[in-house]
Amino acid sequence: MDASRAGIEIVERRARERNLVINAVVADLERHEFEIEREAYDLIVVVNYLQRDLFPFIRAGVRPGGMVIAVIAMVDSDPNVKAMNPAYLLNPGQLRAEFAGWEILHDFEGKHGDHRATAEIVAVLL
Repeated sequence: MDASRAGIEIVERRARERNLVINAVVADLERHEFEIEREAYDLIVVVNYLQRDLFPFIRAGVRPGGMVIAVIAMVDSDPNVKAMNPAYLLNPGQLRAEFAGWEILHDFEGKHGDHRATAEIVAVLL
């Protein structure tokens, strides 16, 4: 799911090249064009996107035993990193706090090489 038609077309093309079946949807989450149904997903992946009011829906959308994988940009004081609107950046501990009570398989906050700091989590709903 992405608001970008071009992004979805790239994902669809790459899936076809690998003989994968996917359900790619063009929708704008900020405009509520897509509803995350309760307990409908075994896996929800969030990458390079932060909309704080979605966290309750993401948690509720995972079936028991299901998983959330998230990689989200964090505040970064490195002067070599491109400035971003702080509304779209996590502070330390925020992502981990969203999944309190879940089994955490992976939890990382920091930098990979010269890239912006990120918060990463792989969490399983028990």
